[in-house]
Amino acid sequence: MKLKFTPYLCLFIFIGLMSCSKEKSAEPDNQPPEPNPAASGLLSGWRQGTTTQDDTLFTITYDDKKRIKNVNNTSDRDEFIASYDNADNLIEIAENYRGDTSEMMTFKYNANNQLIEADHHLFGHPNRFLYEYTNGVLSKKSYYTITNLNEPNTLNLWRYFTYEITNGNVTHRKEYNSAGELQAEVSYTYTTNANIFQPLSLLNYINNLGLDGVANDESLINKNMPESSSENGKKTTYTYSYNNNKQITGFLVNTPYGVFTRTLSY
Repeated sequence: MKLKFTPYLCLFIFIGLMSCSKEKSAEPDNQPPEPNPAASGLLSGWRQGTTTQDDTLFTITYDDKKRIKNVNNTSDRDEFIASYDNADNLIEIAENYRGDTSEMMTFKYNANNQLIEADHHLFGHPNRFLYEYTNGVLSKKSYYTITNLNEPNTLNLWRYFTYEITNGNVTHRKEYNSAGELQAEVSYTYTTNANIFQPLSLLNYINNLGLDGVANDESLINKNMPESSSENGKKTTYTYSYNNNKQITGFLVNTPYGVFTRTLSY
């Protein structure tokens, strides 16, 4: 099941080529080596789908601090490039989609390194999400976008969400429209296993990595892996498989609309 998503701004990559006629420099390479995911136990990628004819392959590259440097959709030639601040917070995602470099996503944080703003363009339209915290815990998210085509540069409140957090996980979410009318309620349960997708949470902000449900802005704060979600009586469940090192090697998502699989590699 191949996915195609909106391109973000590309980070140009310059590759220096040495002339064959020049003598190789005796100076050592001062750049620290990038971690080998297989050797370090880091997640190196995943397969979306079950057959080679109907799947999407993603690979991950890390920097010397073991932060995600980029994620490549090798099936669709789509690259997502991450930038961080000095506190290791993800502050920008640039996308290189087959040479199209028109869009990017940016993030801002408070003094406690908590996400307070996310900005991106979806199908050419600006979107802004603002996050609020109560006693240091996520309590509200507000979604601003263009609601009046006669005012293309004005962002207005369209939706907002309130949260209940239990034992470090989002256990209840309510969605309201701009008039304060309840639109939806979702409840969540969790396994006892640690959340391994936190580093990918913002990189999958608009489900461009096909990991919605396990990696999103809510999973950024979740301590554990999801077990189920229920919205308006419709339930989604998550089933995981593990290797001998107790690493998640795959998961199956059973939704009211179909069953989806992901196979992970390290």
